[in-house]
Amino acid sequence: MMFEKFGELKSVEEINKTAEGLRNEGDLESLLIFAEENGIDKEDAEDYMDGCFEELVNLTTASAGRLKAMKKEDIDNEKDVVKKMAKRVILQAMEPMVKDRELAAGILRQGNSLEKIFKEMEDGARKHKTGSMGVSCGTDQQLENIIKACITGSDVTAEVEKLYEG
Repeated sequence: MMFEKFGELKSVEEINKTAEGLRNEGDLESLLIFAEENGIDKEDAEDYMDGCFEELVNLTTASAGRLKAMKKEDIDNEKDVVKKMAKRVILQAMEPMVKDRELAAGILRQGNSLEKIFKEMEDGARKHKTGSMGVSCGTDQQLENIIKACITGSDVTAEVEKLYEG
């Protein structure tokens, strides 16, 4: 389970501070668990412990790690095939966002998950349901706008509603 031992940290600074404490204690085992919870490669954690670099992550690697952890939690464990496919599409749309500082920071914001974004889209689809439609993400740009709104704390409902405007 994601963040089971160390909790969900919401910034690069919190991640690096925790990693620094574990390194200072010489606790490689806990550092490896911490890295796994945050989607950070084992080898990077080992190199950090060995002093190869001063910080475990930067904003890009931390948000990419969060996406990797989300994949493990929200996709790999998903039993519903339709939800799994939808979450995979959301994740693929999010991957390039780690290069934008504001969006990368938003990905790290506490409570952001593929499940949260999917739920927003599913709720909109349910509200406007016609036939057997389960969830709609519109065009690539509309999906990107929904994701951006969700991870930055903007009005995601307004973005979802745009999918259904005449």
